[in-house]
Amino acid sequence: MATFEIISPSSAPKPMTAAGRLFARMREYESYIASIGDGQVGRLVPDEGDSAHGLELRIVRAAKRNGKAAETWVVDGIVYFRVTEPSSGPRRSRIQRESQSERRRQHPSRA
Repeated sequence: MATFEIISPSSAPKPMTAAGRLFARMREYESYIASIGDGQVGRLVPDEGDSAHGLELRIVRAAKRNGKAAETWVVDGIVYFRVTEPSSGPRRSRIQRESQSERRRQHPSRA
């Protein structure tokens, strides 16, 4: 079991922040997002040691950090993406969607 204790703020280590290489990589992908205009598509070819899935994640996360959304797809190991405005409204989990669907089946007049 974990051990819990209360300590003073001065004895706690400073929170970790994105340092050095990670920060530079985040800014690199954010610049890719910023450079894509309406009707344009970006293409990322993975370097050795990179995976298409990893590139997709970085693009999607960079878009979110900039208040955008990114649609990505992979063809022959190359990542393509376009930048869009985020969808309106809060995202619902699968469980929330299924729960709402179940309520509609039980009470069709409320649909």
